Amino acid sequence: MSSWSTSVENLWLWGAVPALALAGVVLLALLRFAPFTRLPEALRAVRAPAAGAGSPPVTGVFLGAAASLGAGAAVAGATAVALGGAGSLAWLWLFGIVLAPLRVADVLLSRTSPPGRAKGEPAGHLVGRLEADASPAMRGLGVALLVAIVLAGTVGVLAVHGGAVRDVSEAALPGSGLGLGVGVAVVGGGIALFGRDKAWLGWLAGGAVVALLLLAFVACLVDPSRAGASLFRAIEDAISGASASGAFSGALSAEVALAAFTFVLPPLVLTLGTDGALHAETRGNTKAVASVALLSTLAHVVVATVVGLSLLATGAFARRVDGERRLDETTFVDAPFDTASQRLESERLWTGYLRILEGRPQAEPFEGATERGMIDDTRFVLPNGDQGNFALRVRRGRAVLMLVPDDAGALQQADPSRLREVRVTGRMLPRSGTLLVAAMTRVGGDVVVRLALAILLVLCAVGAGAFGIALARMLERRLGKNPARGVALAPAAAIALACVLGANPSTLPALSALGLAAAALVAIVSAVALLAKAVEASRL
Repeated sequence: MSSWSTSVENLWLWGAVPALALAGVVLLALLRFAPFTRLPEALRAVRAPAAGAGSPPVTGVFLGAAASLGAGAAVAGATAVALGGAGSLAWLWLFGIVLAPLRVADVLLSRTSPPGRAKGEPAGHLVGRLEADASPAMRGLGVALLVAIVLAGTVGVLAVHGGAVRDVSEAALPGSGLGLGVGVAVVGGGIALFGRDKAWLGWLAGGAVVALLLLAFVACLVDPSRAGASLFRAIEDAISGASASGAFSGALSAEVALAAFTFVLPPLVLTLGTDGALHAETRGNTKAVASVALLSTLAHVVVATVVGLSLLATGAFARRVDGERRLDETTFVDAPFDTASQRLESERLWTGYLRILEGRPQAEPFEGATERGMIDDTRFVLPNGDQGNFALRVRRGRAVLMLVPDDAGALQQADPSRLREVRVTGRMLPRSGTLLVAAMTRVGGDVVVRLALAILLVLCAVGAGAFGIALARMLERRLGKNPARGVALAPAAAIALACVLGANPSTLPALSALGLAAAALVAIVSAVALLAKAVEASRL
């Protein structure tokens, strides 16, 4: 899996990020700094009632926000904060500024026809706009974009939102991941089939987005001064790195950036290319509706920022809790570290054989560590819950070989895949769903934890349904209405599949890596398509 993860990471760093940056900067200039200059128009237009039989503009805004936020934005953002501290928020703001003009251009193009081909109604989505173009290259880009969006709506949703649903459900209510995940999938599938063009869907999406924002804001009130300081410190931390805080050893600026690219960016870009489809039923002036598309990204950035601040305000990101990691995610050192510079000292990495008896390591000196902090009371647990009885060969801090006793008690080499099956438990810094639960517990105990879980599950169900509706609109002309409605179930089914496979320590990581690759692919193809049409979009 390490080679897979490295390949996906490189695809993001050297493919998706440069493509998005180039397209975003070009469109930012050509659309005259739309995130700022078009914002007043967007706020006026979003308050306008629907014209005729169309949907009100606010429906498209909340559907777009729900589709990108889901559960993945909160859980992935929690991991980014766990790895990079407040500096991750500064990268989130930059991503919002870069991606907003891409969404404006998407809607502008989706609601118009290519030059010289004005017969009939516009396609209503970017794929159809590209496929109607006179240029074979543009039509090819349209097909590539459709394939990328379908992949994003399946394995991409599985990786970004499906894994997040299981993660936060298990952290809040152990043993509930499968049941709650399937429930989210059923509701999301129902929304995809029966929620199209329904006014209540916009209100449901808006209610879930606002509820998450309010709950995160209340969490910030646990220590408003710390939340405010984190907000103002975010840019400095992104540039110079995060300092040590509590059990958190700090992060270098490159580590902060990598955490943001890997976790904060995928939920934001997963829905690129679908904005036109989500706003297809909005009646009104094309420029005004395109301006309204800004607000989906703005809502995502605001909600994710306040959620991130709540993790910092409660101090949950820097306090150890009972948790677990896979063995292949754990580092072994012979001396504990307190700062980022100490953590990077290669001479601390432990090498040798480690015997595990009744779950406990039999070696001194020995310390277990996660990405940014130490593990107290380290134990090794097998997939069936039994305490470990085996030996490990550790090289430069990583377990590379596992030896298990045979019937006679002699140690024999085990299959390397078993290294991913062993869990390391103890007191450690939380991340992802565990960090969200730790923060909400500090706000108000189990009641607030369950409220936060309910909001995230509703938001994810609505987001999956909205993504499915967008897919159906894109595929109707190609497949017909009923087959397209079947494809609309794909995002919800992906969430259910992630929760079914969540207990498998080898299959889900592989599919998650594939899903993140699909998200990077949709980012690259969308950026290339919108860059190719940037001048045309600026004239609309």
